[in-house]
Amino acid sequence: MNYVKPNALGGGNPPPKGRMELKSIPKRRDNIQMPLILLLPLSLFAGFLEQGPIRGQAFSGLLSTTYALAAIAILFRWVQQDSAASKSKISWMLKITLVILTVFALPYYFVQSRGWFGGAKLLGQAWVIFIAAMLCYRLGCSFA
Repeated sequence: MNYVKPNALGGGNPPPKGRMELKSIPKRRDNIQMPLILLLPLSLFAGFLEQGPIRGQAFSGLLSTTYALAAIAILFRWVQQDSAASKSKISWMLKITLVILTVFALPYYFVQSRGWFGGAKLLGQAWVIFIAAMLCYRLGCSFA
């Protein structure tokens, strides 16, 4: 049962004596990084397909292109969610650059939205996810 804190006009219902008031849990910006975690199973699946069922076939290039586009789409969606959570706007030029030159635009967005220290911290986290995705890809290749 949620209790509402009384306002200055006396509205709301105070909690009974001896019970703590329940507060809403603030949304953390860290939870916004969840779409990036989708890169891990995507990498595992792409590695399995690349070295397994379609190895050496004409679909190999199509799979690599599809994997790259899916990864860019996941990153683009994450940036949109992150900017909405931080209430910052992304210019149309940055959106285009995120799709075409992700390796340059993503660090720029990190620094622009969080400052130098916060941007460097998030860039480090992004590198960890990137390395984990590459390891998942290699693991998928070994399953094939």
